[in-house]
Amino acid sequence: MDDKLVEESKDNSMPARMETERESLLMEVKKVTLNFNKVFAQQLARKNGDYTSLREGLAQLEKEYLLSTEAVIANTRVLDKIEKENALLKATNKGLESKIAVNTQNFAKNKQETELELKRLSEEKAVLVDNFKKVKEETSVKTTVVSALEREIQKLKQDRKKQEQVLEQLIREKTQIEKEYDRLTESALEEKAQLADLFRHAKRMKAARRTP
Repeated sequence: MDDKLVEESKDNSMPARMETERESLLMEVKKVTLNFNKVFAQQLARKNGDYTSLREGLAQLEKEYLLSTEAVIANTRVLDKIEKENALLKATNKGLESKIAVNTQNFAKNKQETELELKRLSEEKAVLVDNFKKVKEETSVKTTVVSALEREIQKLKQDRKKQEQVLEQLIREKTQIEKEYDRLTESALEEKAQLADLFRHAKRMKAARRTP
């Protein structure tokens, strides 16, 4: 009796665990999506095409993940229901066995029907377990895709950082060139002014020589 209660307790906790796992993974996917959106807004103009594709991929992946996890949870609940029905049928079978002495013919008939029902439920359970495994494998593949996208985002972040460093260096060089240009311009103006003074002085000297 105690073993039966423990088994039922484990069965009842299975959907809860699946729901918790689904929520946790969903939060991770949403977190990745939010981080991606933040990075996307800060990228240079030439990276917009790549980020748009990645963001759409993440959105599609999140939708597919929701559908797959909902299917897993639904299959798990169906499995739990079948297990409970199976346990109920086993209990019914035991009850029928206690009445063999009273009505052997009815017991044999009921036992046969019960075995057929158990076989049917067992076959349904096998199909559901197979579907559950397939969905689990698909979920694992999608998780791998999310990891790959995260690595790509990290690479894009690093590329952006390098580009920002190059841009800062170019800005510093531009500022230095502008300063040098201003200095040369100022020097040229000073030399031009000096030449103008020399030219005026020469004209005055020439005029003075012509004066008797």
